[in-house]
Amino acid sequence: MTDPAGYSHTLEEYRGHVVVIGVWSRKQAESIVNIERLYKANADNPKLRFLGVSADRQPKPPNTTFPVVYNEGSKLFGAQPGEFVLLSETGSVEMRGSLVKDFDSLQKTMKGK
Repeated sequence: MTDPAGYSHTLEEYRGHVVVIGVWSRKQAESIVNIERLYKANADNPKLRFLGVSADRQPKPPNTTFPVVYNEGSKLFGAQPGEFVLLSETGSVEMRGSLVKDFDSLQKTMKGK
């Protein structure tokens, strides 16, 4: 993954944290809103890390504060735009689904972290 400044990052850097990967596309406004809602509700939790991932170098969505990275080429657990992957502290997939249809389940799971 690459951040907006051009620095490369790997998921190994996030080991020891619970990581929420939300894959977004400008065409999916509700998914972007839900990533932002989740980020704002949990940003103060030091155990959690959030990554708003775009498959290409789209500008950061307006009125958002979640961290954005770009994933050009690799699959990131097979997640497509509009989907999320929740990784445990050990890096294993704990949950995955739609940022719209499964958002309530994700929120409930995040409350226990």
